[in-house]
Order: sequence, then C-alpha cells, then structure tokens
Amino acid sequence: MNQNFIFLFTFLAMLYVVNINALPHRRDETFENDGFVSCEPNIPPELSVSFTPNPLVSNANATFEVAGSLLIDAPSKFNMDIIVYTDTSEFHDSSPVEPTTLLKAGDKFDFFEDFTMPVLPENYLIQVSLNSLDTTLACSNRTFP
Repeated sequence: MNQNFIFLFTFLAMLYVVNINALPHRRDETFENDGFVSCEPNIPPELSVSFTPNPLVSNANATFEVAGSLLIDAPSKFNMDIIVYTDTSEFHDSSPVEPTTLLKAGDKFDFFEDFTMPVLPENYLIQVSLNSLDTTLACSNRTFP
C-alpha cells in the first residue's frame, strides 16, 4: 500500500510539472500601469499604459497598450497620440482610432499602438492621450527615468 501512495504522489507531481506551463494564462482585467499618471492632477487616471520592451530602447520599435474607461462618451472617431518630450525636441505619433462600437462613459477599452522610439536621453517624458478635435478624452504621462 505504501508503494501505491509513492507512485500516486510521483505521478501527480509529474502531471503538475508537465501541465503547469501548458495551461493558458488569462490576463488580469487590470495590468501593470508602468508608472503612468493622469495629466491633470484633479482628474482620476482613466488610462492605464503599458509598453514593451521594458525598459524602452532608443531607435527601436515599442508597443504601447492603452486600456481603461473614459469619463465621457467618445465620438465614433478619435486619435491616440503618443508624444515623447526631451530637453531639445518633441516626437509625436498620432493614429486614428475607430472602435467597432461607440465607447460610452465607463465602457472598458484596450488599444495597441506601435511607435518607433527616438534617441532617448537620460531624462524624458512620454504622454499618451486620446483626442477628438479640440477635446482631450483621456491623458496619462510618465517622466523617465
């Protein structure tokens, strides 16, 4: 009987080791925000921004993930702007966003944007915003390092 317990324990341990990485991992509804805060101190941060690679690399492609929910209804078309501010210049990427359904206040969204990073100095700021004409729908920024 003792051999049966040892065999069962060994068998279950092997199954656990083999299957631990084979199971799909569902991403949490929230993800690491990578230190981005609201552009306006009196407005709660409605954007969570994450990027890869982390840390960012000069002259390399970076993928930004922007998720959250808006405080107001969004129009059918708006832009996602990623701006890198350095001491001497500003690098700007603006891409149109056309969600499949209209985003109402409180609806969750998750957008991805590729951006070629400029030469990054020691200190710089990245601002990510969702804009429609002259209205800022949401904005977050982070100062590096």
